[in-house]
Amino acid sequence: MKKYLRFYGIIYILILALIIGLGMLYLNNINTITINKITPPVFNTITVKQDDDLPYVKGSMTPPIEINKFASSTPELTAKGKGIYKTQCLSCHGEDGKGDGIAGVTLNPKPRNFQILEGWTNTPDFKGMYKTLQEGVTSRGMASYSNLPPEDRFALIHYVRTFSDKYPKITDEELTELETTYSLSKGLKTPNQIPVSVAEDKLIEKYKVISDKIKNSLISINENKNDKGAILLKENSGDLKKVLTSLYNYKNWNESENQFISFVNNYTVQKGFKSTVTQLNPDEWTVLFQYLKNSITL
Repeated sequence: MKKYLRFYGIIYILILALIIGLGMLYLNNINTITINKITPPVFNTITVKQDDDLPYVKGSMTPPIEINKFASSTPELTAKGKGIYKTQCLSCHGEDGKGDGIAGVTLNPKPRNFQILEGWTNTPDFKGMYKTLQEGVTSRGMASYSNLPPEDRFALIHYVRTFSDKYPKITDEELTELETTYSLSKGLKTPNQIPVSVAEDKLIEKYKVISDKIKNSLISINENKNDKGAILLKENSGDLKKVLTSLYNYKNWNESENQFISFVNNYTVQKGFKSTVTQLNPDEWTVLFQYLKNSITL
């Protein structure tokens, strides 16, 4: 019996030694064992064509519009609207207007499904759709297309209406309302257009200027340790940099003390202030307002 136990003990030691040896061998050669055997694809970025930027376009007056001419759809009008839809709307709203375009996949809320007439921010009638194109719907990420001439917007509306036979009939009353609201018979002024790259440069430049002003203001506030206004500001600021950013981006707070108080009391914490700022007495409000008005140059 002892011989068998001795034999099994030796076998156990040999197996344990083998496992340890294989483990050490794996660790010593882990880089070779785990190397990627498949060559990753290499993308040629040199040949990628960049889209042309927007050109400079000087704003102008559009000719007067006889709105009644667009009350009924025509094959020519629908065809024109289809072309505009493909270049301006298809990427978000999709080929069939279901809101399933490639560019709209990551958007929240999702782009409008033109085949469904429920839940529109503006009404799905003719005047409501024109208002959407003219003003946009910022809450849903819908940009304004006021850069399009009115004729193009009317053509686009007529094409979108082909996605469903449930769109309401165009009435003389809403055409009159459109004319009253937008004075189409007098012509419209189209805004200037600049390249996107130029607009980006201007925004970067503007932000840099504001950023420099904020840095200088922070230095000044920290240096004025004994100023009552600076003390009040620091005591009632949860995020001083955010406070200054809000002040530099909102241009009307310094018009009056009441305007300033209203500005601070609206979304107080989001602007970087502590909620305690709302409990300041009238004299403290005056000191804080005068300090900021004299310290911050908009």
